[in-house]
Amino acid sequence: MALVPGFFRSYTKERAHIIDPGTGVKITQLTSFPTVHQNLYFHSRSFTPDCKTVLFLSNTTANRAGLNDLYAIDTDGDNLRQLTDGDAVDGIALSPQGQFAYYASGRVVYAQDINTGEAREVARFAKGVHAGGNATMTDDGKLLCMFASVDGAGQQIGLVSIPEGKAWTVRTDYGTPHLQIEPGKGETAFYYGPRLPRIVKLNGSGEHEIPLDQHNGHSAWLGPTGKIYTASVYGVNRITMCDQAGGPVETIAEGPYFWHPGCDPTGEWIVSDTNWPDEGLWIINVKTKKKAKLCASMSSNSHPGWSHPHPCVGPGGKEVLFNSDRTGVPHVYAAHVPEELRKKLAAE
Repeated sequence: MALVPGFFRSYTKERAHIIDPGTGVKITQLTSFPTVHQNLYFHSRSFTPDCKTVLFLSNTTANRAGLNDLYAIDTDGDNLRQLTDGDAVDGIALSPQGQFAYYASGRVVYAQDINTGEAREVARFAKGVHAGGNATMTDDGKLLCMFASVDGAGQQIGLVSIPEGKAWTVRTDYGTPHLQIEPGKGETAFYYGPRLPRIVKLNGSGEHEIPLDQHNGHSAWLGPTGKIYTASVYGVNRITMCDQAGGPVETIAEGPYFWHPGCDPTGEWIVSDTNWPDEGLWIINVKTKKKAKLCASMSSNSHPGWSHPHPCVGPGGKEVLFNSDRTGVPHVYAAHVPEELRKKLAAE
């Protein structure tokens, strides 16, 4: 990989401006090119700290086996730029400082400056390769966590020390679906076991379940609070949380069927899509437990992941990135959360 890829360049704007007819919230359609676009995931760090820039994925070619390239764009739809060029890039995480996009290609982990395009090798796994999905990172930017597939040992936790330039794997009991590192202290990870969410120390010890039953499989760390939150199964219709020791389960919100709830880096705000029926995206203040409808996604919510809104929230709850195939082509959208709404929901 070249230090400054030749394909790193800016594009003309593809944006379109939208006003949600139900709530009046301003939305920017960030992409328009006719191929599949999607955000990283609902629990991924996708925004720079100033909420100005986001990362997203775009199919290299319009076919079902097409690889994804990583792009960056400002939330006003300006400064669209391509970061990678068809190299089977996955395991993506944005650094907390917002400067580097980390990603894996085979055994190698790279860091790329999202503003200059300069890329460098960070580390490589001696055994095992990245096994799909997204990566997560500690808030100090020192430790990266991703899925790793090791021959004869199944799916494991892959860890990368950024300062040391080292990569290694840690075995768990049941594989590692929905793997995420705890972003605050960086001492544990969360994943789904056969029945309940599980916590494991990064040396592989202390593995245990936490009592978030009736979950729908969509859970995440509530920022650096040490707590895990989850959306419940259809019919229960709430978002709950508990600490990683398995403490009491607390309800954050009740209402429609919350589907994929994403939170901002501090755990102050949650935005969730809804389904069965689709009642749009809802924004929730975790402390006050107040909620409001933000906007409609107008997506088909069909089986492909790019038709799921998967909303992710920027710092301070100011911006929300989501997917929608409302035009017939999957694109990414930025909903600009009104300051008045945030103040209203945060008021005790």
